[in-house]
Amino acid sequence: MQDFYRLFRAPGVAHCGGGAGPQPQNLFDALVNWVEHGIAPEQILAQNASGGTRPLCPYPRTAIYNGTGSTDDAANFHCGGDLEKPEVVCADVLARYKREVNGPLDFQGAGVNRHLCLGTASDHHEGFHDDRDHDD
Repeated sequence: MQDFYRLFRAPGVAHCGGGAGPQPQNLFDALVNWVEHGIAPEQILAQNASGGTRPLCPYPRTAIYNGTGSTDDAANFHCGGDLEKPEVVCADVLARYKREVNGPLDFQGAGVNRHLCLGTASDHHEGFHDDRDHDD
């Protein structure tokens, strides 16, 4: 799918700008370059209010800090990782009443396969279960 579609997540931008997260830059130029010249964007530069930059990576990759240099410089990051790994996706499933500690996880409407999550190594942690998950 990466040949014709790319999703660049911009955390903290607050739906089209105004949030505390770094704002994506030159989106239209990236799109034109892809459509008219066949050069798909490998990352999108984002800039925060103080002028620092970070890369936005095409999903499911994410920006990873290289470990040296300023965290306000996009050159000190690379795109990598896999946000679709079960240990990443399953960690974001919340308890039904969001403030519970070790409560049963609520997969309804989460878009997450509960059988995949309940079968991961992390399901041995206390509270990592779904009382409603019964095979009849």
